[in-house]
Amino acid sequence: MLDLLRLMVPFKSEYCFQLESRTSKESAYYEELNVSKVASDTGFIGSGAIERDEFGNINNVFSEFIPFQQVPSSYTGIALKFHNGSINIPPHIELKASPAKIIQGHNVFGSNCILLAYSEFYSSLTLSNPELALMVDWDRAEVMQLDCTFSAVVETEQQCKQVINHFRNVSHGQVRSSRYDYETTCKHNTNSSYWGGKIYSKHHEFIKQYNEYSDKARKGDRHAQFVFDAMSDPRILNFSKYLVRFESEVKKRKLQQLGIPTNIHDLIKHQHQLKEDTGKELIEELWKETYGKLIDNTFKGQSMNIYDDEKVQQTLRISHKKTTPKGNTSYAKADRAFSFYRRLVNEGFKEVQRSFSVRKTFYNNLNMLLDAGFTKAQLQNLSGNGMNKVVPLCEVITIDFSKQVPDWYIEPEYGPMTRQLFELDTNVTQLRTA
Repeated sequence: MLDLLRLMVPFKSEYCFQLESRTSKESAYYEELNVSKVASDTGFIGSGAIERDEFGNINNVFSEFIPFQQVPSSYTGIALKFHNGSINIPPHIELKASPAKIIQGHNVFGSNCILLAYSEFYSSLTLSNPELALMVDWDRAEVMQLDCTFSAVVETEQQCKQVINHFRNVSHGQVRSSRYDYETTCKHNTNSSYWGGKIYSKHHEFIKQYNEYSDKARKGDRHAQFVFDAMSDPRILNFSKYLVRFESEVKKRKLQQLGIPTNIHDLIKHQHQLKEDTGKELIEELWKETYGKLIDNTFKGQSMNIYDDEKVQQTLRISHKKTTPKGNTSYAKADRAFSFYRRLVNEGFKEVQRSFSVRKTFYNNLNMLLDAGFTKAQLQNLSGNGMNKVVPLCEVITIDFSKQVPDWYIEPEYGPMTRQLFELDTNVTQLRTA
C-alpha cells in the first residue's frame, strides 16, 4: 500500500525574486519566494515581528512568512508547507498526506496507485485554494518520499508485541534499529537520507485514532464525526487485528539510486509501464528493496521465542479489571500481574523470589496470580524458559502481497475530491498523466 506521499511543487517564476549568490570563485543566480505577493493572493501570511505606533496601529511588518497550513480533503487533511527557496532548492510548496486516509478515512489497507494519490492532492488544493494551485508549476512536481507499507498477520496480540521486540535487535549492513520507547513500535534508519522504516502494531494505532475521533465527534465536531463513521465499519476493525505493519519510508535519494524517476508524472508513467511490461507492482518492489532485504538477510536460520500467553493475559484482565471515575476500564493491575507472570516463566519461581529484597512485594505480586485462579503449585513449578516455544521466524512473519486487502475491497478509480473536480471541469489535463 502507498501509505504516504510527500510532494514538492515549485512556484512559477513570476512569484519569485531572482537573487545572486557570490563566492570568491563564481556567482550564481537562484530564486526566492515573493512572500508578499503570494500571501496577498492566497490570504496566508505571518510575520516574525510587527512594529506599532503609540496608538497600536501597524507601521511595519518584519520577517514575513507563510505559516503551516492544511488543505481540506473529504476525510483527513493534507499538510501544506511553504518553502522560500535557496541556492539548491527552488521556492515550493510541500504537500504530505496518507492517500488512503484522505480518500477513504483510514489506512488499514489501501491502494498502491500513485496516480490515484496525486489526483487527490491536486484536486484538493485546486478546489480549496484555486489561486495557489495556479501559482505552482505542477509539471515540475517532484516526489520527496513514498511510504510503502505491507503487513503480516500473526496469531495473537502478544505474539505481535514479541515480533516487534525481536526486530529491535535486528540490523544488517548500515541498517540499524533506532531507540523508540513504545512497546508496539520499532524504528529503523531514522536519520537516513535514503530510507527509514517502522514496524508497529496496526490495531493499537487504529484504536488510538478511533478513540480520538470519537471524542471529537461527541463534542460536536462534524468533520470528526464523518471520519469516525468511516472508521466504524466492524470489518475494518476486525481486519486490523494482529497485523504487524512494515512501513518503509523511501526517499528521493533512494529512488535516484535505483534509477527511478522522481518527477511525479514520469514516476506515474514508470509505475504503469512496469506493471504492463513485467506484471510487477512498483510499491511492492520498493518495499522489497528496503524492508524486504532487511528481512531476507536476517530471517535465515533465525528463531524466536513464542509464548502461548493470550489466555493467561485474558484471565488476568477479567479478574483484575477496574472502572475509573470517568467510566473507562483500566487493566493496569492486570498488566502488572501479567508482567510478574512473564518473569516467573522466563526466570523461574525460585530465582524471581530470590531477586526481591522485600518479601512482602513478592507475595503481593504472587497473590494477584493466586486471586485470578492460579495455584501455588503451578507457579512454583515454573523453572525458567520451560514454557517457551521456539519456532523459525519465517513461520511467524509472512508477507503475503496477495492478501493485503480484504476480499470485499474495491479500489476506487478516483478519490472523492477528484470526482468533484471532474464534475466542474472534465478536461483536467494534470490528472490525465498515465
